Amino acid sequence: MQEIQQYLKDTHSDPFRNDPIGNCPRTEPVSEPTTPLDVKEASFNEITEVVNKARIGSAPGTHGIPYKVYKMCPKLKVIWRKGKVPECWQQAEGIFTPKEKGSNHVTDFRTISLLNVEGKIFFAVLARPMTTANQYIDTSVQKGGVPGFSGCLEHTSAINQIISETKVNNKDLSVI
Repeated sequence: MQEIQQYLKDTHSDPFRNDPIGNCPRTEPVSEPTTPLDVKEASFNEITEVVNKARIGSAPGTHGIPYKVYKMCPKLKVIWRKGKVPECWQQAEGIFTPKEKGSNHVTDFRTISLLNVEGKIFFAVLARPMTTANQYIDTSVQKGGVPGFSGCLEHTSAINQIISETKVNNKDLSVI
């Protein structure tokens, strides 16, 4: 367990995370929004559309409630009014899956984060207006977490590789 915890710390920690990154001259200026973000409570149809698009076999999060429950529940209603995302929706359970048959060392596994289904539904509904208003997000490029667009299977690995290459080549990088 100690070896796994050290591996995760080495792989996913940033000793400079609290250092201000300053200005990046290559960052393009962004215009002021022309359309305000729609923050009204999600409609039942919006929630139902997200739930119906989800695979029944998707792994549930820490509480163990799968999408199937929500697909079978015709009276699903997400409470939007509080304006505070529940803490359990912001947490993920990490599991290790082997990269290849016969994996026996922590580096032979990839980590997958399981999120609670309610949080996935909430953020999928919330992402929709964020991807359409003001064209701030280019949905022609592959994005993870954007409804209707496929995402990278190994986000953490891809970002880690980009950060490593940036450090080795002494280049600038902005990650959001």
